[in-house]
Amino acid sequence: MTFPLSKEERKVLSNLKEKLSSSPFFTDKELQLYKDALSLMEEEGLVQLRDSFGRKAYVIVGDMAVFDQWVKNQNKKAKKLSRREWRVAVTAAIIGAVIGYLLSLIRIF
Repeated sequence: MTFPLSKEERKVLSNLKEKLSSSPFFTDKELQLYKDALSLMEEEGLVQLRDSFGRKAYVIVGDMAVFDQWVKNQNKKAKKLSRREWRVAVTAAIIGAVIGYLLSLIRIF
């Protein structure tokens, strides 16, 4: 998952949190659906994979509120970067337009 998260990715995270709180066991189809979200949660130390009698189980070992706050902060950082990139691009376009306009004026005179 890359930040900022899309609406669908946020929905998958929300569904995954509900699933983890009700049952730690996942079917193969669920594992495929939640693969990216589970890997993000594992990287941040929120869940751990356990093998329970041949079935894969993800156990919550961290604080869900801390993880939610971390996700919000990462989304904000990614959006700020995007805004900065847009400002740079718009500024460069304006400068380019002004230079082009000045060159046109010089040719006319």
